[in-house]
Amino acid sequence: MKEIQTRRSIRKYTDQKVEDEKILSLLESARLAPSGSNTQPWNFIVITDQEVKEKLWK
Repeated sequence: MKEIQTRRSIRKYTDQKVEDEKILSLLESARLAPSGSNTQPWNFIVITDQEVKEKLWK
C-alpha cells in the first residue's frame, strides 16, 4: 500500500545509464510474474543504443 500511495509520475529523465544488473533483475522479476493460465504472453526487448532509441522514437 505504501508504494501505491507514494508513487509519482516521472516526466523528466536523466542521461544516466541504467546498470545491466538492474535491467536483468527487472527482466527476471517480470519473467516470474504470474499470468492467466500460465500463458506468459509477453516478450521483452531491451534497447540500450541511443541511436536505435532515437530511430524508434521517430
